[in-house]
Amino acid sequence: MTLQVWQEQLTRYVQPKTDNALQASPQILTSTYAQKRMETYRGNYTSGLVNMLFISYPQVAKLVGNSCFTQLATDFVKQTSFTQDNIDQYGNTFPDFIEYCLTHHKTLASVPYLADVARLDWICIQSYYAKPREIFQFDAFGQLSQQQQLLCKFNLVDDINPLISVWPLVDLWRFL
Repeated sequence: MTLQVWQEQLTRYVQPKTDNALQASPQILTSTYAQKRMETYRGNYTSGLVNMLFISYPQVAKLVGNSCFTQLATDFVKQTSFTQDNIDQYGNTFPDFIEYCLTHHKTLASVPYLADVARLDWICIQSYYAKPREIFQFDAFGQLSQQQQLLCKFNLVDDINPLISVWPLVDLWRFL
């Protein structure tokens, strides 16, 4: 077995989506001891991604508490694969997962705004990791004639994400 094949099997195995690890990776699980070691890798993989979600969604964790958040995050990790090159990008669909949970599980009924709070958390973390960019040149813009200014077109940069919500997110944020 080549190293690449072994790594691919290991990756398939540690991702929680794989229900039957023996079928997914028979060549790396040659003994009960190897199976137990792989379970350790799977647990580390899952807890690492859950911890990343705690970092990315701190206000959601405050709203529902550590126990509930851990369960939500663990369920999310089990249903999604980590496919990004950068772990800081993991969890971008967590707000949609929360939205699904809100509509299908009554346990979150007391926090109907939770998905929007998660969206705001994600926007904030993305702003934190945004690449530095040039500062708008207000002086240069001020030097343009009024007619030239009217012809200017402004575009938002990629890390500016407007969020529309029916909930008072700023007030909720301040409360937390």
